[in-house]
Amino acid sequence: MNKKEEAVQTVFTSLNEATKARMELDKQAREAKGYESQLKAQLQSLIPDNDTLAGIFHKVTEKPSVSYAKLYDKLLADYIPKTKHEAVEDLKKSDFTSISTQHSFKAL
Repeated sequence: MNKKEEAVQTVFTSLNEATKARMELDKQAREAKGYESQLKAQLQSLIPDNDTLAGIFHKVTEKPSVSYAKLYDKLLADYIPKTKHEAVEDLKKSDFTSISTQHSFKAL
């Protein structure tokens, strides 16, 4: 094996070790989030909305969320003439669509 191949093997081995360590931390984080969610659910069931119990205030706020994909489909269907649909799709693809790349490595 030449130096370049050895370097690739070393870096790949280090990448695998780092990935395994991250996966273990991710697993621990998921478990902690699950436990945190359980505790929050218990508090939600014990304290009425926007009320205080034992010095703990349970505040409930609503935050609207827009589904731009559904809005786009509705606008396209109801407000844009069918003769213009192709032009709108071309505009969407050219100006409002980004392409990302993803790299992955595996040993053969």
